[in-house]
Amino acid sequence: MAVLALLPRSLKFRMTAVVVMLVLIATVIVTWVALVLAERDMKGVIGNQQYALLSSAAAQVDAQITAKKALLASLADAVPPDAGQDPQRMGAFVARHPAVRKQFLNLHIFNQNGVLIHTEGEGAAVLALDERPRAFLRKVLANGRAVVSPPFKSILSGRPAIMIIQPVLDAQGKAVMLLGGTIDLIDSDFLAQIAAQKPGKTGYMFIMTTQGILLHHPNPKRLLEHINARPGYNRATEMALQGFEGWTEAANKDGSEGIYSYKHVSTTNWIIGARFPVDEAFAPMIEMRRHAMLAAGAFAALAGLMAWLAIQTLLKPLGRLRHNINDIRNGEASIGVLQRRRAPANRRN
Repeated sequence: MAVLALLPRSLKFRMTAVVVMLVLIATVIVTWVALVLAERDMKGVIGNQQYALLSSAAAQVDAQITAKKALLASLADAVPPDAGQDPQRMGAFVARHPAVRKQFLNLHIFNQNGVLIHTEGEGAAVLALDERPRAFLRKVLANGRAVVSPPFKSILSGRPAIMIIQPVLDAQGKAVMLLGGTIDLIDSDFLAQIAAQKPGKTGYMFIMTTQGILLHHPNPKRLLEHINARPGYNRATEMALQGFEGWTEAANKDGSEGIYSYKHVSTTNWIIGARFPVDEAFAPMIEMRRHAMLAAGAFAALAGLMAWLAIQTLLKPLGRLRHNINDIRNGEASIGVLQRRRAPANRRN
């Protein structure tokens, strides 16, 4: 209140203040509405672009998985029937197919009981598997089709991995063995290509199964971990696990807003996701908003100056009248000063 008491109380000041406030309010409202509309449109553009990028990444994963399946299928067609029982012969056979061997971390042969009878490069080995993996392998044998295994921790390397499993058929078309090619989830070439396509500087892509197990993530320690192992709730993640495809805006478990996109991979039960932090995505818009507010303030100040000059001109006669009235009150002038002076009219002769 003390500050208001120090401000001028003249009509000119009040009118100028009203003009400045009206201009400032109008400018801020118009600017805010324009920015909100622009932000909404920009959000749609970013979301659609991110989903298009994700769809391209999913297509790459599909193509590479299909290509690796085709390589294994060609190798399975040429496997000698007794190669699984002879490590040296199996090693010599694989050596004649370096292109296939190069695409996988390890090549394995499983018998009809799901027992690992040969690992390329390690010699003959019989490794006891739990009943659950054996049941999975028996199911693959029964179906007779190539599949991508659930993610697991490799017994040989101790690293997160997946395995593409291709049945080896006999002359009657019956699956008698399984040929498996292991893909390292940390050093895989095609997953590295996915990581290179991250949105922005701080955004990232990740891959999880439809059960929520992470196959690819910027933090390698989270591989083979459930996406919800961390406490908290992420609406976008829950939508993706329930079958959602597309993009949406949601807060992560730390409360930070981001634009999420999800795309299901058709050849596997994988979901490719991407997160683009809103702070980075809308950094140009945030900077534009700051500049717009500064411009609104500058425009209001300029409008105030122009209004003050206009009011000065318009109220000049009123100021002169006030000055004359003060002179009359002080006895320095007669009431005649209030009469309008007109040029005398020409009299007719």
